Amino acid sequence: MGSHIVTFEDSDAVIQYDPALDTTAGWLTRYQQLVPSIGPTGSLEGVGNSVRETSVANAALSFQFYGTSLTLFGKANASKYTVSIDGGGENEFTEANGVLAAFTSLQAGAHSVKLTVTSASAFQFDRAVFDSNIAAPQSNSTIRAGDAAWTYSTGSKWYGQTNTFPSDNRKQPVQVSHTASDAASFSFSGQAVYLYGDTLADHGRYSVAVDNQEWSYTGRSNNTIFRSLLFFRAGLDPKTQHTLTLTNTEGSFLDFEYAVIVSSNAVQSEWVLL
Repeated sequence: MGSHIVTFEDSDAVIQYDPALDTTAGWLTRYQQLVPSIGPTGSLEGVGNSVRETSVANAALSFQFYGTSLTLFGKANASKYTVSIDGGGENEFTEANGVLAAFTSLQAGAHSVKLTVTSASAFQFDRAVFDSNIAAPQSNSTIRAGDAAWTYSTGSKWYGQTNTFPSDNRKQPVQVSHTASDAASFSFSGQAVYLYGDTLADHGRYSVAVDNQEWSYTGRSNNTIFRSLLFFRAGLDPKTQHTLTLTNTEGSFLDFEYAVIVSSNAVQSEWVLL
């Protein structure tokens, strides 16, 4: 197999934080700069690199990933913390040059990770990087909001709009919902899928289902985060047609911009040889 390196940034919605995100009693977002943004009055857009910071004992973050290795990056700043994989033992680690913990030679498949800050002193989480183990060479295809590939649940109230990044004036067409049970779907063939959208203070919970397996996340963030990773899944059967369904489960705002499908050209060549 080859490599397909995936990065989950601290600002991505696929990472879940406990206690609540962006409060002094939980995890705070630290950006290089904040500028006024779209969204509710007073919304700010983060510019530059960000980290999630906490000084709350027993604050935790967790996420699921598909891969064979995992590295967590950040700064402990005298904090103590543990990391567990797949519900196993909570092992204590020591940060070394920005690496909080690293795991290699994991069995190819779906894994879960939880990091708990047991003694907190401005602990910072930056990103997670893992190898999702897709054979090279690889090709990507993009399905954008508004493309004909998307289908919508009967009676749903999705609508299109174009957001503007105040930091650099980029235009971003998105599909938006603020009605519970609104669903949007598309079908695809590939080995991995990414879904991107925005998280804002007025956004809420959503679910993503692929082939009848469902995951739940929140799109709420005090700062405006454009092109947050709403969902990622790898390890899909490339010879099967898959369906991804995004559902507004709370009735707050939810939007998406585009999905990326990753396929292995090596596997496609194998189909031809067969």
